[in-house]
Amino acid sequence: EYSLPGGYHHDYYEMENGNLLVASDDFGNESGTVEDYIVELDRQTGEIVKTFDLKNVLKMDDGKSENWSDYDWFHNNAVWYDKKTNSITLSGRHQDAVINLDYATGKLNWIIGDSTNWSEEYQKYFFKPVGENFEWQWSQHAAMITPEGYVFILDNGNNKSKIESEYVKAEKSYTRGVMYKIDCDAMTIEQVWE
Repeated sequence: EYSLPGGYHHDYYEMENGNLLVASDDFGNESGTVEDYIVELDRQTGEIVKTFDLKNVLKMDDGKSENWSDYDWFHNNAVWYDKKTNSITLSGRHQDAVINLDYATGKLNWIIGDSTNWSEEYQKYFFKPVGENFEWQWSQHAAMITPEGYVFILDNGNNKSKIESEYVKAEKSYTRGVMYKIDCDAMTIEQVWE
């Protein structure tokens, strides 16, 4: 049993060394935000040995979805470590964005999602869709990297747009599992399964 200052929500990932990457909170932060903080917990001692504060990675008012709020701007609901790329993948429901961070540095590697409402400085992190039958994910959960290197996401399908006049009503939408193949050199993304 462990006691975390910021508690636990949504997800955790058990690393090869037994440590736990945990979706947590930093309740003492000056912005008063929640669900934008990841901690690595030493399995043996219960000590926090590493932290990832998403306010140091992204602008809080970029990429807003309908669910966005000042205090719950990112709403992380997934934590996944990929040993092959030494990176962690997170799912920001309130920005319709799946992001990937370098585990060693905490720097942003890429963003999966519609780049509408994102600042110019972030555009280089987005992928360009290729192939047929491509759709972005919306208000997603459970982002993970498969053994083949694909990105698997539960796409909740909320609104299917960041532009209010283009929202798709819930009764005409759907939730799906979707798998994307990404090329980080060419910055392209292909939908390979849904």
